[in-house]
Amino acid sequence: MADDRPPLERLLDLAVYAPIGLYTAFKDELPAYSRQGRQVVENRLMLAKFVGQMAVQQARREVDKRLAARQPAASTVVVDTVAHEVVDHGATSTASGDEVPSADSLAIPGYESVPAVNVVQRLATLLPDEIEQIRRFEVANRGRRTILAKIASLQGA
Repeated sequence: MADDRPPLERLLDLAVYAPIGLYTAFKDELPAYSRQGRQVVENRLMLAKFVGQMAVQQARREVDKRLAARQPAASTVVVDTVAHEVVDHGATSTASGDEVPSADSLAIPGYESVPAVNVVQRLATLLPDEIEQIRRFEVANRGRRTILAKIASLQGA
């Protein structure tokens, strides 16, 4: 069916009368549509939060499992009761003869204040003897498992 009305009347229908008609038709239903839209968004956000929490829990369990697999069995744990003595060049030596370097002599400046995650990232860029010095320092002092595990993997242990 062709619209024989003048263009001005058609423009008024589209620009003025149609929006007014929509408003009057939906003014009572608009709050219901708003509630329905809000409910859909909230449900999806709750689902996303739940899935995220489950993923984090699963990742945490996997990390704990992998760390536990790298730890020696309780029956093979040896407690180091060897006393350390200070050697004149600033390093510490154990009775077994392994020299424990001081933090200042390590290849990573300010080593003691560097977070473990940053140390782990830097290890792959170090020379094997520098990695060994860090391993000895960690074993004798801080014993951070993440660093020791990374060193073990780099050293092929």
